Amino acid sequence: MHAKLGASTDYTTVAVLMVHWAEHLDWDLNARSEVEPLATLFREDFGFDVKIVQLDNRLQRPQLQLDRAIADLVQNVDGHPDDHLLIVFYTGHGYVRDDRPHELIISGTAQEENAIPGQSFAPSASWTVAEQPLETAQTDTLVILDCCCAGNVMTTPQTVANTRSYELMAATGRDMVAIQPGPRSYTHALIKALKMLRRENETFSTAELNQKVSMLQNYNGA
Repeated sequence: MHAKLGASTDYTTVAVLMVHWAEHLDWDLNARSEVEPLATLFREDFGFDVKIVQLDNRLQRPQLQLDRAIADLVQNVDGHPDDHLLIVFYTGHGYVRDDRPHELIISGTAQEENAIPGQSFAPSASWTVAEQPLETAQTDTLVILDCCCAGNVMTTPQTVANTRSYELMAATGRDMVAIQPGPRSYTHALIKALKMLRRENETFSTAELNQKVSMLQNYNGA
């Protein structure tokens, strides 16, 4: 980032949006179990403003919920890149379709499922569509994706203002499968890396954070 993470003097406002799926959809991964520890770390250790959004498919299309959450974040916090930072985090299933390999679909289920008429909406949403407000924001932005095919969102150049930073930390490369929540997961390593860097340095860059996460994942996977 233009300014380093953890430095209150660099960013006057840091807003974190954390997205996961409702329990009745997330029963196989239990990805939500890693959300609260990370949210607590952001709130208590870093002093960031954190909002958690749980996507559900029973009352409204998940796409509308995701679109609204990201749009509200940008509308409420967007400001000058020198003093505002947006962090958007997602954990759960992800996939791409053969005919649209650059569009990341986040999902509450391991396989693509359709809506059940009169009962629910399809448990999926296009991350690529929902994140468009982030691309036009004036604020520094960090997107963290812990899901399969996370790297596919970077297969096309991002069009952003020259005055701000837009970065992605992805659990996987293009068309790759993510490690499930647990001791070897990306989010688990992210939490450990944030704690370690916070103890070691007053500030640190996203490059240092990414390097530490990779090191911890490689170590745990050995």
